[in-house]
Amino acid sequence: MYLTAEKFGIPLEAFPAHIKELKNRIESLLRDISYWRSEKQAALEKCQTTEKLLEEFQMGRPIFDANQRLKQELKQATNDRDKYKLEPLWQRKGEEMEWSISEPQLEKAKREVGHRNSGYTGEVQRINPGNLKEMVMDLYHRPGDYIDAIIKLMDQYELEHKRKEQ
Repeated sequence: MYLTAEKFGIPLEAFPAHIKELKNRIESLLRDISYWRSEKQAALEKCQTTEKLLEEFQMGRPIFDANQRLKQELKQATNDRDKYKLEPLWQRKGEEMEWSISEPQLEKAKREVGHRNSGYTGEVQRINPGNLKEMVMDLYHRPGDYIDAIIKLMDQYELEHKRKEQ
């Protein structure tokens, strides 16, 4: 007893009181452990689960976390895909609006141009939005082949814009 009292730095005459204090502390800790075990059990019952299920969940937690992350990535990818699905639609609509021709302008051009025979095929050509766009795009992509037409267009364009300014 003397060696143990010396080891703990307690005087020999205070040793029995120290042992009693340690016993009381042990009993208090055992009561706390019992209380928390019952609280844990009550919580498990309330959640309708068992310790074994919780352990299995903990073991599978990295997989669960990865699954949650992948679900988020899938949701983001789906949103991105849907956004890109809609984008071309708006681009097409914008292009359609850019290339739309007012009915009065088209009717005026049809009246003044009339029916022409194609120099290549001898077919009757009528002005319509499709072939008008095709001609304009050919002019745009190959301006060197249409120098005379471009000069006439530039003169006409300048004349029209001077009229509008006045």
